[in-house]
Order: sequence, then C-alpha cells, then structure tokens
Amino acid sequence: MQQIQGDSQTGIATLAMLYFIIFFGIFGTVLMMIAERTREFGVLISIGMQRSRLKRIITIEMILLGILGLIGGLLASAPFIMYFYYHPILLKGELAKMMEDYGWKL
Repeated sequence: MQQIQGDSQTGIATLAMLYFIIFFGIFGTVLMMIAERTREFGVLISIGMQRSRLKRIITIEMILLGILGLIGGLLASAPFIMYFYYHPILLKGELAKMMEDYGWKL
C-alpha cells in the first residue's frame, strides 16, 4: 500500500515538473513575441494609441493563440484517441494478472 502511495506521489511530482517546464516554454515564446514587436508597439503609442488599449489587444491575441493551440491539439490527438478507444492494447499473461492485483479492471 505504501509503495502504491509513493508511486502516486512520484507521478504527481513528475506531472508538476512537466507542467512547470511547459509553462516556461510558453512563457518564453510569449516573451519573445512581445520583445520582437517593441518597435511596432512604440510606433503605435507614438501615433496616439492608448497603452491600456494596446494591453487589451495583446491579451486578446494571447487568448486567441491559446484557443487555437487548444483546438489544434485536440484535432491532432483525436484520431489517436479514437483508434486506441476502439482498438485497446490488450494485456495478457503475467502483466494482466499484475494489473488486476493492483485493482485495475481489465
């Protein structure tokens, strides 16, 4: 029982680390996108655009990029999910018995 709980905690820690790495990857991309456009932002402000409006535009742009990325990821993964839903990997022999002992329903 302790081994299962320890394994579960290790899985949670690994997942947290993965999310941390993904967050900084996305953060770096957004930071680079903004840094490359500083001259463009300067021109927009110099011709009279309000800073609050510029911030709103950038926020909306980031939200739209996130939504497009989410939709793209779902569309790209849907065929694999459907395939393995209808054609699951069957476990046999000792591996199947081990999974049943751990409480998985096969």
